Amino acid sequence: MRFMRDPSLNTSDLRVGFYADPGVYIGTHHDPAHTVPHEAIIEEPTLLPPCRFCDDVRFSLKSEPERITENYMFSSVSHELSLRIFDMAAELRACTDASVLKVLESRHILDGYIKRA
Repeated sequence: MRFMRDPSLNTSDLRVGFYADPGVYIGTHHDPAHTVPHEAIIEEPTLLPPCRFCDDVRFSLKSEPERITENYMFSSVSHELSLRIFDMAAELRACTDASVLKVLESRHILDGYIKRA
């Protein structure tokens, strides 16, 4: 189930200690500004952490993640279908192994006939 954020909440200029939803955030450091703004991935709801080098870091949500299985553009393979495909592959492997054994057995028999002739 996708974690849904309240759309009325502001997701820019968030301070340390704000409870942030999963997503890609841009971190901007102030006082002193010691680095360029950079992306940070938050994988699960968490409190925004302080910076070790400055007293004022702010976060802005760049994008929220969407599970590929929840995106309407991608079709999903059902669990039952994936098991059926796996079983079919195993059956095909067994048939291939049996065919190889028959070929080897046939060669052995033909070698016997060729040596007698």
